[in-house]
Amino acid sequence: AGLRRLGIAPGDRVVVMMANCPEVTILYHAIWRAGGVVTPVVFLVTPVELRHILSDSDAVAVFTTPEILPKVTEAVGDSKLPVVVLGGATDGSTVNFADLEDGVEPLPIVDRSPDDLAALMYTGGTTGRSKGVALSHANLSFAGAASRARSHVPGLTRGQISLPLSHSF
Repeated sequence: AGLRRLGIAPGDRVVVMMANCPEVTILYHAIWRAGGVVTPVVFLVTPVELRHILSDSDAVAVFTTPEILPKVTEAVGDSKLPVVVLGGATDGSTVNFADLEDGVEPLPIVDRSPDDLAALMYTGGTTGRSKGVALSHANLSFAGAASRARSHVPGLTRGQISLPLSHSF
């Protein structure tokens, strides 16, 4: 509900450029529940590379952590793109992650079709500008089912996430 309050609508690309932490997986699931498209970006990219990804993906928001915020701020520049920061104080130009969680009741999960875009991954750019690689909900579902089929152990409970926390897939 906090993401929808931020203006995230079905099909919107949301950049997640955070250090590996539990909130990354929570955020991925929240973006999908809101009908958005997860766009993970490794925190090692330069501000110029990030600016390209933000523009190319038509991102509507960026989620980051305090140690990465200066790079994100430089890449975002004077645009009005919302920047959401996990932890730490914000300076008025950013949104505090916790504010999106405060006082909101969960909303129903937005229906998406298996062919709808679930993730937009960007290549490392070794052969030129980084390129977006589209993954549908069906792609991720198949990858998860195949992984479970190969690794399931009866009586053992495991958790799995179908996307990397911040690296290429």
